[in-house]
Amino acid sequence: MKRMRNKVFRVILSLALVPALMSAFSACGKASVEAAKISEAPGMNGAATVANDPEAVIKDTVENTAPTETTAPAETETPKTTAAETAEEETTAAEESAKARESLSGNENPAQDEETKTEEEMNSEETSEAGMPVMPGPVVQPGDGGGIISSGYDMPGSSRDYYLAGYSEEIKSQDIVMFSYVAKDYVVFYGPKDDVIYVSCRGGDASARDGSAFAIALTPDLDDPAEAEKVSELLTRLQKAVVSGNVSRDNGHTHETSGLPWGIGDTISIEYESGEKIYRYSNQYRNVNEQTASLFYDAFHDYVKKCGLDFTTEGSNLQIYDDADEEFVQGTWKGEHFGDEFVVTFEGKNVKIYKDGVLTDDCEYSITNGIIRTNELITLKEGEKYRGDQFDYEEFSEISELTKHNYFTMDAYFMKDSSSSCWLQNFDKPNPEKEN
Repeated sequence: MKRMRNKVFRVILSLALVPALMSAFSACGKASVEAAKISEAPGMNGAATVANDPEAVIKDTVENTAPTETTAPAETETPKTTAAETAEEETTAAEESAKARESLSGNENPAQDEETKTEEEMNSEETSEAGMPVMPGPVVQPGDGGGIISSGYDMPGSSRDYYLAGYSEEIKSQDIVMFSYVAKDYVVFYGPKDDVIYVSCRGGDASARDGSAFAIALTPDLDDPAEAEKVSELLTRLQKAVVSGNVSRDNGHTHETSGLPWGIGDTISIEYESGEKIYRYSNQYRNVNEQTASLFYDAFHDYVKKCGLDFTTEGSNLQIYDDADEEFVQGTWKGEHFGDEFVVTFEGKNVKIYKDGVLTDDCEYSITNGIIRTNELITLKEGEKYRGDQFDYEEFSEISELTKHNYFTMDAYFMKDSSSSCWLQNFDKPNPEKEN
């Protein structure tokens, strides 16, 4: 900018360069208009704002891979004026800036650099443990047909916005071949997996154990007319919701704010038979409005009900909880906790616990919500009521409670004087077939 001011000053001193000066002012005015277009891009508000089964919905998140290379935009971008007034390096910078602005304002995207990862490369065939697709991350750099709008992402609370290349707000196709919506309360997916059509629906509150958690996986046979009709109705309803909710608005826009917990924003990803795609992601705000998100939920819910399932724990066809039961706990379990040896022996409904060879507990046990405690109810104070969960029962003397870890290991928790745990193992237990 300093160099430019010096040149303008020299132009003012020379009446012979007045026409060139007028040309420069005209170009600067054009740059202001383009800058305004960028600041008014949908979802940007003119500045950088502070921004995943039920294994994924309940525990994990869908991966949104951050770019491996950070490119901060120039502090001020100025288009080229004339060859006589602008140095070669300034001309090159202005051309690159113009390319980025054109792509952000909806003009035709220039060809991508071969070294820049495309969305297809990022969105590989890998899936999460829940069978959900790994979503593409923000991969477009300025000059590649999209662009970074804000920078400083490494600072907590700072945000970045990207526009993925090749995504248009105008979607001509009506035929959905892949649909994925990921939000805090639920995840729904329709599309190919392992060369078959796969439907996955997960959500609810697993920690509350109130029956609301659900985990469903279906592989409809599209050669069966009845199943094909159910799928067709599902996709028709989804497409109507996409159109009525204007989901393709601001297509390709991803927004991410550093330091935010998962579950605030959402991710929508749709592919059509024509090859057209919709993709929007934010970890700060919802891209899909509440009414449209409800239509997505209802479409999948009605579909699974027609298949004899439901969005409840009881109506699920996948295991949600891997809890200890009476059959599982039988036998002797051994482990160490800060140098003390613990041996726990279950025989029927009775349990004996030894600490360094000394018997500390010999009683009946209870299993509530997968938590093993004594079978003795706690003493309530006046006005209190039992909660109907594991906390209605007394803890053991040394160990507070036990839970299943895997087929031959339990977790022992010590919560009286400290908060710690250890493993108790039973190597005599047979290896379940699913663990082989």
